[in-house]
Amino acid sequence: MTCPPGRYCPANSSAPTLCPEGTYLPARAKSAESDCLQCTAGSYCGSTGLSNLSGGCTPGHFCPSGSSTATAQSCPKGYYCPAATGSAIPCAAGTYNKHDQQSACTACPEGYFCKNATVNYEPNLCPVGHYCPASTATETEHPCPLGTMSNTSGLRSANECTSCLAGSYCGTVGLTQPTAQCDQGYYCPTGSNISTQNICPVGSYCPAGSGTAVLCPAGQYCGATGLHTPSGACDAGFLCTGGASISNPSSGSGHSCGVGRYCLSGTTSEALCPVGSYNPSTGSKNISACLDCPAGQFCSQNGISSTTGPGTGSCTPGYYCPAGSTNGGAVICPTGHFCLAGSGSPTQCPAGQYNSQQGQTNCTHSPAGYYTTGVDPTALNIAPCPAGYYCPAGTSSAYPFA
Repeated sequence: MTCPPGRYCPANSSAPTLCPEGTYLPARAKSAESDCLQCTAGSYCGSTGLSNLSGGCTPGHFCPSGSSTATAQSCPKGYYCPAATGSAIPCAAGTYNKHDQQSACTACPEGYFCKNATVNYEPNLCPVGHYCPASTATETEHPCPLGTMSNTSGLRSANECTSCLAGSYCGTVGLTQPTAQCDQGYYCPTGSNISTQNICPVGSYCPAGSGTAVLCPAGQYCGATGLHTPSGACDAGFLCTGGASISNPSSGSGHSCGVGRYCLSGTTSEALCPVGSYNPSTGSKNISACLDCPAGQFCSQNGISSTTGPGTGSCTPGYYCPAGSTNGGAVICPTGHFCLAGSGSPTQCPAGQYNSQQGQTNCTHSPAGYYTTGVDPTALNIAPCPAGYYCPAGTSSAYPFA
């Protein structure tokens, strides 16, 4: 009889011999055990005398060729074994397996990286300068992008990278600190990736390391783009209030010096003309533009622009006000004189009159029947009118009327 499948029949056989476990034999008329075929990898041959494979290897296990059970070998940690696997498969980069007998690997969690055949991801914390979303394969797979940095490990997304600090720039990927300061003449807001991110505009200046443009200070102007220091002092006669782009601004960042004031070059505030003076003009460059208050008037405040405005007036009766006076009672009228309202100087008593007191607005006549003697108008110096003459009040001569 012909030897059946699953068996072999040597010479002088009285009965077929069964192929051993782990083998099979689909053909007939075979004469030796070597004719039995090794069970193919990924399958098992679970009994003797098989003409076909018993089946595929169980998931979580692998079956080398010649296996006799469906769970021939347990799949080790860091590997996975789907059904009918002949050898354990390493977990791909970006996955891990911390248990044996697994049929699939698990995605590496965010904040970590998993190289090939990773068993435990926990030591693989995402390094500084990088971020690791789920399934990251290597520590340098996802560097923080241009304009960002990170000195913290375990980041999970690019959004967790820190924007480059204002005043500096981050010019390459994967940085843990800024590349360098922003260049002078430029400013770098947060997130800048070049040293010349934004040129400094007119009206501003930008020292090295500026995060924003610095407004040109009061008293100075910045007349070009890309400045790292102001251009210079503003012109005399003008006030630059901040952010000026020219040395003689007329509006916005400055103006011509106002009336009652004067402005030195580079001043940060208008100087008021002092008491006793006034200035009706704009654009004055120095104190010489402040004029003395006119004689007979007074200027009692700083910053007066007109002799008819607040803080001004005519000199008080009984007093006189020289040019530059600061109040209405500047100088008391002296004896021998009189001072009407608005006097710039005292007026001497006329002949035939006198004044023996200060602060008077008129003089006193010599009495009738007498005439004044001498020339001192400060005292009553009189003599009787001589015979043959008459002397009305205020007579200044010994022989006034025959």
